Amino acid sequence: MRVLLLLLVSLTVISQEDLSHYKKAMTFKSSWTLYKNAPDNYASYKAFSKSIEDLEASEIKAAAYAYSILGAYFQNKVEYGAITHQKLSDLSQEIGDDKWQGFCRVEQFGDECSVCEGSSEKKRACKKCNGTKTCRNGECRKGQIISLEKIDGKFEEVSTDCSICEASGFCQACGGSGVYKIPCNICRGFGYLLNKMKVREKFKDGLVDMDALVANHILEGFSQDQLAKGKIKRGDRWYTLEEINKMDKSSQLKAERSMLEQRKREQNQRTGELRAKRDKKFNSLENDSILEPEKAKKIIENDFSDEADPVKINLLNIYLKQANLIIKATESENKGLELEAIKLLKEAQKIRDHEVLRSRIRKLKLENLGL
Repeated sequence: MRVLLLLLVSLTVISQEDLSHYKKAMTFKSSWTLYKNAPDNYASYKAFSKSIEDLEASEIKAAAYAYSILGAYFQNKVEYGAITHQKLSDLSQEIGDDKWQGFCRVEQFGDECSVCEGSSEKKRACKKCNGTKTCRNGECRKGQIISLEKIDGKFEEVSTDCSICEASGFCQACGGSGVYKIPCNICRGFGYLLNKMKVREKFKDGLVDMDALVANHILEGFSQDQLAKGKIKRGDRWYTLEEINKMDKSSQLKAERSMLEQRKREQNQRTGELRAKRDKKFNSLENDSILEPEKAKKIIENDFSDEADPVKINLLNIYLKQANLIIKATESENKGLELEAIKLLKEAQKIRDHEVLRSRIRKLKLENLGL
């Protein structure tokens, strides 16, 4: 079942040229999810590695290359890892970030090869000189070939440079070392053996960062598609220009309604305060019309001239009439007309009895009797 899914992902990756950025990102996520759950599976490794090539130059591509390299190590294909690491190195220079290069550097996962002891090579006796280090030409003597030639009737030794060793006297195949080197067949010429436990630990260490990059890649892909459609981002969502205009208009209407409601509340508050103040004045007239009649008269005439409540109008008339009588009584009293003052006060008392009125009438009567 897993192999089938991997094949489907591979086919999807191959044909994704016509997909949107978001769908491409989702396809990459699918290949990453399968690979993440089966990093040592060759099919998931290949499908994931193939999906990387469709990514744009960015950190997620660098991270994907790094994880692809780890996958190559899982498959014991260090040479594949080396090729991909070169791609990663070129990409790191392009994007200016080499973080992921160090993440997957092969040296950190290797244990020294016990066969070549880290040299990555094996030594064998040279097949050309059988380890003698000397030129394989039997006639060569330290780079020279000695021959007898008849000169002026006499035989003399003549030396010429050996063409095989070029007069060096050494074996050209091994350079005079007597041995030749071959890549170690155990570590494949790398000098170390991969420790897959170290690779697996490293794989786990970077998962949080890689998953975050994949999630961000999906968001960026979605954003690119929305921008291509001419949409505008507001908050966490994307809208068309028409939707933006409707939203702005709605917000404006809402703000206007809110402002009107606020003004209404403020107006009601002011009205309530004025009403409370007016009621306070009205309630004080009950006593002020007797104790401070001039003040009460002024308040009634100035502040309650527009009163519409019939009950209050009736009371205001009573308070005003009573205040006028008391004012006249006070004027008569000041003129020494005690009897007239008493008469006016009694009229005020008939309208509304009050202890102050009774006290004043009693006092005036006593004063009138000379007591």
